[in-house]
Amino acid sequence: MKKKKLIDKKIEKLKYGKCIFCGEDNLGVLDVHRIVYGSEGGRYTKANTLCACATCHRKIHQEIIVVVGKYSTGVQDVIIYLDENNEEKIIKV
Repeated sequence: MKKKKLIDKKIEKLKYGKCIFCGEDNLGVLDVHRIVYGSEGGRYTKANTLCACATCHRKIHQEIIVVVGKYSTGVQDVIIYLDENNEEKIIKV
């Protein structure tokens, strides 16, 4: 079985450059969030992470924003989530 490479969180923040939910671009408040939580075996891999500001990151953990998943189209990644109004959103990253 091929072991998935762990990402460098600093590089991941620079790559995204902003919160995927609200657009905050202050690198000092950006977090790298694991879609599948560490307590459930999730690791910091490219397929299991996204970049969110501290405020949106808290909303994820409070289930105000619900990340459904991150999928690769082969060309780019797509993140599907439910926003604060429970509306499904799709973001290409």
